[in-house]
Amino acid sequence: MGMWKVIAFLIVVFVLGELVVRYVRKNPLDPEMSGTQVAVESQEFDVRFQRNGRFSGTYFVSGAKSMDWTREPVNARLEVIERDAARAYLESYPDFHLYGSDSSTRLAATAAPLALVAANRMAYGDLQALLARHEARSRDGGEHLCIAVAGESLTLATAESLEDGHDGAASLTAASSDGPTVYADELRFGDCAELLASPVR
Repeated sequence: MGMWKVIAFLIVVFVLGELVVRYVRKNPLDPEMSGTQVAVESQEFDVRFQRNGRFSGTYFVSGAKSMDWTREPVNARLEVIERDAARAYLESYPDFHLYGSDSSTRLAATAAPLALVAANRMAYGDLQALLARHEARSRDGGEHLCIAVAGESLTLATAESLEDGHDGAASLTAASSDGPTVYADELRFGDCAELLASPVR
């Protein structure tokens, strides 16, 4: 009986350990709501984003990169293909959903940028899990990931250098001008076959 208790304890520690790693880690941007704005602090800038209303979408993830601990005032930048287009590609190219396949490599050029700021610990933990899974599957192959994200659309309002106070909004705006930035309060990810087939919420 004592051995079973030890095994049960180790299982609990393992499960809780994963939860701690995934959901208790602090977002280095430390985002805060301030009226109609969201304030974040990257490694170089104190940034204010303007909140512009609700945003939601489901996407095929072609590329994903963490921006934590950089000058960028976002947690991650993704390269994504919108749900309807991804479903059409999936119907036309049977291997599109597989990492490293000829069709997914060729069609990566159609992907558009999507920047994410996690609004809470749960969203941040899920985003970190997505990035880790994407990196592993990019390396080892397998089913592409899709993401369903909901939150608020953001536009850059101000960016002040932490070093000397100069205005860095122009350089940051240029880096983010190609796609939306989302203050994500809900984030789900999984195999594309599952998420692309599920109804839009």
